[in-house]
Amino acid sequence: MKKILFLCLLIISGKLFTQQLPYATLPEPHSLSLNYLNSLLGNNILYGTTPPNYNGKTILFTHGFVTSTEIMLIGNSLYKDAYQAGYKTAFVATSRLKGDWENGEILSRSIDQVGTYCGTDVVTLITHSNGGKAADVALLEYQKIDKVDKVITLGTPHWGTQLADFANYPGLEWITGALGLGTGSQLSTTYYCETYFRPYMDNHPLNQPQKFYSLGAWGYSRPLGYLSALLIPSGAGISLLGGGKNDGVTPFYSSTRPGAKQLMTDSDPRGYINHADIVLGQNVWNQAIKPVLDGQVVNTGVSGKTTQPENKELKAVSNYQLVSSEEPESLQLSKDAKNIQFEIITKNSNASVNITDPMTGKTLSQIKPETRDNRNTENHILSSNYSPENRQVKLSSNSEFIAIVKDGIDNPMEYKMIKENGKTYLEISFPKLSSDDLDKVFLKSSAYRVSGLKGEGSKEKSVNVKFNLQDNKFLADVSNEETGIYSIRLNAQIGNGVKRTLLNGFVVSTEGNNVNKEVESVKKNLLFTLDGNPVMESSKLVSTIELRGDVLVKIYNYSSKLMNEYTIKTKGEKNIELGRYTKDLGKGNYLVTIDYNNAKESIKFIKN
Repeated sequence: MKKILFLCLLIISGKLFTQQLPYATLPEPHSLSLNYLNSLLGNNILYGTTPPNYNGKTILFTHGFVTSTEIMLIGNSLYKDAYQAGYKTAFVATSRLKGDWENGEILSRSIDQVGTYCGTDVVTLITHSNGGKAADVALLEYQKIDKVDKVITLGTPHWGTQLADFANYPGLEWITGALGLGTGSQLSTTYYCETYFRPYMDNHPLNQPQKFYSLGAWGYSRPLGYLSALLIPSGAGISLLGGGKNDGVTPFYSSTRPGAKQLMTDSDPRGYINHADIVLGQNVWNQAIKPVLDGQVVNTGVSGKTTQPENKELKAVSNYQLVSSEEPESLQLSKDAKNIQFEIITKNSNASVNITDPMTGKTLSQIKPETRDNRNTENHILSSNYSPENRQVKLSSNSEFIAIVKDGIDNPMEYKMIKENGKTYLEISFPKLSSDDLDKVFLKSSAYRVSGLKGEGSKEKSVNVKFNLQDNKFLADVSNEETGIYSIRLNAQIGNGVKRTLLNGFVVSTEGNNVNKEVESVKKNLLFTLDGNPVMESSKLVSTIELRGDVLVKIYNYSSKLMNEYTIKTKGEKNIELGRYTKDLGKGNYLVTIDYNNAKESIKFIKN
């Protein structure tokens, strides 16, 4: 019998062992080299050496969508900065080119494992790019919120990026490779983030926005920036597509998580760095990270952009048209076009694109890749301004390409996705056109379902989206389509040789499109609620079950400082005291955590 029990223990422990993420240890920062780091490939977690001045705190770093832990360790002072400041460190590698949900699961396991290895109940997360969205999944979907005291996101596209909108249309899959976006980039589209991911996370019952700090940048055009050859033209493309100031991947407005404290403004000269620069300690440790860690900068409450799951509108605007190598017809320019701006993505690196006369074949101009500092870098994005000699031109190249062509004429096409009363509608409008002009508009749409709501499934399916002109707007009801993420291309001919194209998409979510229903299962599993909020001296924590044993209660302010802690011994009651433990607290927002029977829950409350 003992042998059988021993064998069972071996099997169980073997299963537990396989669930552990592989790890290795790093030498002290001054001894770390690329060769040494390469010898550790295959390990999800790299633990830094414990500093001699260890301050009792641990930082977990995680990378973004395209990069790996190498960007946070080689040519980067983050490890040295944290080491010298007395922090234990762990650098976590998730799956490159995968989505937030998959990486969030890996990150959630890492949080547990790092805490055990480092002997701590709470860690601080510092995340780059999409690592910030993976943190949302880990903390909320996998309920690790109480194991993290602060999250600092660096260049995270919380609201998506126009690059992903552009690259996810079927037939243009090669763009994701050229831009390094990968197969999971549909989860970084503006339409997915704004109408599904952000409402899901921001309305989650475990969400504690005061724990989040965001750092955005706007220096995509910085000529000496890391990877500037790629990020300068891609940033110009984002700006052209309506993203405004950006770091070459993430628009500045998108870098702020709802409720987070933005650590720099879009006019702060320190923010003139790009998407690769923003993860370098030499650029951001003293300027943004250290003040948060030291408590000099505190997120005192909810701020920033907010969203609601119902009556939500996504709006995109096109004042451009698209031309690709797959389209044999010539580019017809309006007689009113004075200066043409081209932003071109090529499949082959360092390819050129010729502007030719379709009648004679004569090359009118050539758009060449830009080289910087004589570096031999791969460049897939071209930019050029062109003063038209001919009103009809053709683009040609020895590479596949797609070009954004902006003619300088203010005659936009506006696209909205509207979720209202359990329905999802698409709306196209042309604000500069009269009713008579709208009757002459020729609108063509092509739409595809590209994946499920969490990026699952990769084979696209064509769907028929029919627009009808009603009250000077073109409307389509897509509520009955299958749940998932969709990409749509809209082409409009609006007269006088003016054409407009828009690549965007929409999301059809679960019943009624109400994202709150997605998190009801989490709410049902919660044991405790408040009997009233704001909290008064008589307020209690109410349980859904009879409580037996010790209940540990901790009260924190919004800067994560412990204000009170007490243990209540229970013998079958269904509520416990809270109010009398808050009577000495000042007015403000607070967080109470309840630890009972190996489960921990958090509730936000107000003290007036």
